[in-house]
Amino acid sequence: YLVANAVQGEAHGQQLSQFVNDVTVKFLGCTVKYLGCISADESVQQAQRKYRSIVDFAPSSRAAADLRRLAQALEKLPPLQEPAGQMQFFMGRMLQAQQGAA
Repeated sequence: YLVANAVQGEAHGQQLSQFVNDVTVKFLGCTVKYLGCISADESVQQAQRKYRSIVDFAPSSRAAADLRRLAQALEKLPPLQEPAGQMQFFMGRMLQAQQGAA
């Protein structure tokens, strides 16, 4: 699943998701499902500076509302199956390559 972060709104999140999905289909042969987005919101940086979560710091902010909506969407998802060797292993190889380069 993909969550678009710091986007200008739902339409921008869906556009970004479509781009990422096109790339993963082309190069990996699998799809990435769009779960939702977190809007760009100055309150997030303010919360970070105070070492607080955005939901506690600014509960009425766009980003906090987006996080609550994503939490509800996550609760509705079916349980994950065992890794099938597609995206899970690709991401693992990417992380190992980054660690080896450091």
